[in-house]
Amino acid sequence: MNNSNIPCVHPTIKKCLLHLDILGADDKIKQIVYMYMEALKKEIEKE
Repeated sequence: MNNSNIPCVHPTIKKCLLHLDILGADDKIKQIVYMYMEALKKEIEKE
């Protein structure tokens, strides 16, 4: 997966996406996981 086109991705999210890639997850799964992790990150940053 090419993460260079995703600006400012948290290192933990990058690592998760890399592991999903290693496990052979398809792009839809990666997109869903990324969306939930970004939502969680934004929620934590609000606090």
